[in-house]
Amino acid sequence: MLFHIAKILLVMCALSAHFAFANVQLSIDDFLAPPEILNVSLSPDSRYLASLRNNGDRRYVVIQDMLDDNKIVSEFGDEVVRPQWIHWANNEKLIIGLEVPVFRNQVRADLKKKSIREIEYPRVYRAIAYAPGESEYVELLDDKSALNLNRVLSRVSHYLPQDKEHILLQTYYKGTPALFKSNIYTGESELIVRGGNRTVAFESDKFGNVKYRYDYIRSNKEYIIYAYQEDAWVEYHRIEYNLDDESGTIDSDSLLGILEDGTFAYIERNPKTGFYEILKVTREGNHEVLASRPNADIYALIANNRTGEAIGYAVIEHDSVRNHYFDEALEAEANALYKLVTKVGSKNYQEINMDNPSYGVIRTSSLSDMGTYYLFDRKNFQLKFLGHSHKTLLPKNVGISVITHYRAKDGKNIPAYAILPSNFDSTKKYPLVVLPHGGPQSRDFADNFDAYAQFIATRGYIVIKPNFRGSIGYGIDFEEAGYKQWGQLMQQDIEDAARSAIRDGIADPDKVCIVGGSFGGYAALMGALNKDKLFKCAVSLNGVTDLPRQLKSFEKEFSGYDKVINNIYERMGDPTTDIAMLEKYSPVNRAAEMHAPILLVGGKEDTRVPFSQQKVMYRALKKHKKEVETLYLDDATHHIFSRYLDRKAVYEATEKFLEKYLGS
Repeated sequence: MLFHIAKILLVMCALSAHFAFANVQLSIDDFLAPPEILNVSLSPDSRYLASLRNNGDRRYVVIQDMLDDNKIVSEFGDEVVRPQWIHWANNEKLIIGLEVPVFRNQVRADLKKKSIREIEYPRVYRAIAYAPGESEYVELLDDKSALNLNRVLSRVSHYLPQDKEHILLQTYYKGTPALFKSNIYTGESELIVRGGNRTVAFESDKFGNVKYRYDYIRSNKEYIIYAYQEDAWVEYHRIEYNLDDESGTIDSDSLLGILEDGTFAYIERNPKTGFYEILKVTREGNHEVLASRPNADIYALIANNRTGEAIGYAVIEHDSVRNHYFDEALEAEANALYKLVTKVGSKNYQEINMDNPSYGVIRTSSLSDMGTYYLFDRKNFQLKFLGHSHKTLLPKNVGISVITHYRAKDGKNIPAYAILPSNFDSTKKYPLVVLPHGGPQSRDFADNFDAYAQFIATRGYIVIKPNFRGSIGYGIDFEEAGYKQWGQLMQQDIEDAARSAIRDGIADPDKVCIVGGSFGGYAALMGALNKDKLFKCAVSLNGVTDLPRQLKSFEKEFSGYDKVINNIYERMGDPTTDIAMLEKYSPVNRAAEMHAPILLVGGKEDTRVPFSQQKVMYRALKKHKKEVETLYLDDATHHIFSRYLDRKAVYEATEKFLEKYLGS
């Protein structure tokens, strides 16, 4: 069963302080407004607290003196020169990453008529060193004229805790990635080392000595690790990894690291279990499993904020992201902190600053919490509330999130997340929206605030997000069960989520819709032809409509990369041997069978699922006189929510369409 009513009531009682009833009726503008707090950073001595904030169009950094009654000693940034991230290099200097328009005066003129979110403009990224209480700052890498044309000069590689005056930054130099040492007091810099054409990043030890670099070979979907030995790069190891994977199961920025003993560690998938684990390369060159978790993916290596050394790892465990550490004392503290965090209504937290033995900063998040910041008193083991990420999208104002499961038609247990209206009453039946994820070799997470799903839930709908077979994170057998099952077993699992909610009496069988993007959009279209007329409407965002045509697009995109193409064939279907299946389960060929009204949303600049997929689907639906509406977005890519105006248009169209066919 999808929901055990008693269990839901128990959850609601336990979280009543956060979720009892919505205090605010949220508007579309509330969901489109940027977060008020983007990040928080504590100086190593715990004196200064810096926060990255939004106030309308203004993006700025606030620095407060914790020893002077939290007095604001500095503010930096405005509508045009926009800080993007913050990190303390030492107790005196805050490094700020900036987004700067190439044509600043033009942007300032445009701001008189439009919001910054509505303006498209070329931009560059720079880094500055900023001292609390001072008006002047030092621009980094500004002394090298050969670097001025680089778009990005703000990528920090290492903060060099043993060297107060310098940090390492990575950028392009004469066509190849290179590492520079930059003085954060004078701005002077020097070239340290250059990589190769395909270098992604460099790894240094805590003293700033460059030890490794890693290159990504897209044709083979693998990283090549090079060791820096006697002023030369020597190939060290290769790791199979798909950098184009957008599932979020692995943090590609935290895939590799140096351990405290100077040896190398990396995350790799166990081919037998399908779960990611950490391997260590010993000094003898052997590869040993350093850490693995039963039935769970290790998501990322955790690095010390100061030294850069890998000190632990994050794992997706029981639908929560848990931090584990190699050091026993840190592991004990993490376990106790997890229990403390659950008392404030969350199971997921991110450690932002944990370098000081007295204080740290953490951020909690969930399906119903965009982010909440706390100061962690490590000695007294207490949390002090610092602020919510968003001023209106608060847990008490949005839908109630529930981690649940249901049984598929064949009895298989399918994990899922549900978001209930904030005034949920288990004695009533609600309109239901099934929201399958993209991929399909992807998954939904319990710690991710999904603004689109929450927007739908705040309109009075139950939203179900199933991790159907084919999803990753549940083992190799669960994932491979979805191979070549587009429109078949995966579709059955998705539709069974709706059937389960109907059986349990919380969903109105006459008010069920399916909404999704990419593969989820494909599933929405296939749901529109369900023989039982389960779904009363369908919304497809950049959905795949013609499987053979999509395979041709992939073949063109990955031309010459046989390994990648064969992997796609394995998961989706071979256009030679499986052509009958691919054609049968293509929505464009099944338009005559579709009974539910459809909203087709497509980005004209989508290169992953070409816009032509939407056009052929529309023509097929019109040919058979089916009820279809369209929203075509001129400048939208496959990431349809990345631009403000596109996001606004999709939210408005979705709300109107659902209200039309399901009621409010």
